[in-house]
Amino acid sequence: MDARGEIGRRIARARRRRGLSQAVLSGLVGRSESWLSQVERGQRAVDNHTVLNALADILGLPVDELTVKKTTAMTRYQAASAIRQARGVAPPGARMRNA
Repeated sequence: MDARGEIGRRIARARRRRGLSQAVLSGLVGRSESWLSQVERGQRAVDNHTVLNALADILGLPVDELTVKKTTAMTRYQAASAIRQARGVAPPGARMRNA
């Protein structure tokens, strides 16, 4: 998937998580529902930083969550780190402190 398609997929996923329709989100950013549909399907790019910032703000995400390509390895590392932290387990190679 190209960058435009990936950004669109992330916008669509975030929009659904927030319980917003395409009509509502597109209206909030001052664009047509057709425009948003094309963006979410990867047929059109978000060509304006103001609109991209507005989308991120409305969706409650930092802009880089919509735009930065994440590698699978980094995503797995971040997930593993979060799981370890939740369980109170030290990362590999770290020393545990004695209480």
